Amino acid sequence: NGAQSIIAFFDNQDALTNQLKVFVKICELDPRTPFARDIAIRSNTQSAVNSRNLRALDGPQLRLTDEFKSRFPDITYETRPDKSLDSSHSIIQNHQAARCLCAVMNRRPWLAIKNLSLFDDPNYAAIFNEDVHAEQVFFCSTIRELVDEDRDRFPASYRRSWVLTSIIATYLAAEALRALRNDEDLHSLAEAWVEETEVHQKDIEIAIDAARKTLELRRDDHQLNDIVDDFKVDFKNEGVLRKLGGKAREVAIILRD
Repeated sequence: NGAQSIIAFFDNQDALTNQLKVFVKICELDPRTPFARDIAIRSNTQSAVNSRNLRALDGPQLRLTDEFKSRFPDITYETRPDKSLDSSHSIIQNHQAARCLCAVMNRRPWLAIKNLSLFDDPNYAAIFNEDVHAEQVFFCSTIRELVDEDRDRFPASYRRSWVLTSIIATYLAAEALRALRNDEDLHSLAEAWVEETEVHQKDIEIAIDAARKTLELRRDDHQLNDIVDDFKVDFKNEGVLRKLGGKAREVAIILRD
């Protein structure tokens, strides 16, 4: 804490006088405890400090930042809000990346919708694990972008809460891809897709269609049986989402054949 004040003092050092008094709070802590983190969160009343902010300089975030600079020079991997970033670059925000990774690679969309809790333990370690590189982040984020581009074709009722629906649709598309490739691990596809996008484009398109069709079937079933479609609740339910994932796999094979 105090970084903003220190920067302000430095920028205006020529105008400072001996009459300036600054209130300082000093805490001596055991470095082996998480107490310093708690103080940072609770003492900062000007700008809210959340778990994402505290992870900005973590090893996995710095590694991904470097990988994007090397492998995707036109894309900026953003670990915290920064208005000084090059506006000509596409930006992948790490909290959005966490959501996509959680839905696609970890296959846990009911957790992916929780956003900043993804940066808390043990979720953080599971999502940004050693097998996740820039390719996986780019791949998962691209699936989400393709879902967003297809938004107008999804059921209108589900579009009313699109942030939620788009995460679920991203998960369903990933499950469809697993079925199309007969491969439960999409890490290798992420790397191959970056190198040869056109080779795998057809499967991606079928997967997005399968996600949309799966949600259409759900809507139709609820309407046919006169069931209230409380999707905002159901799309947070692990059991419901696993069943939808299974349906997306079935639909993808039908669409392909």
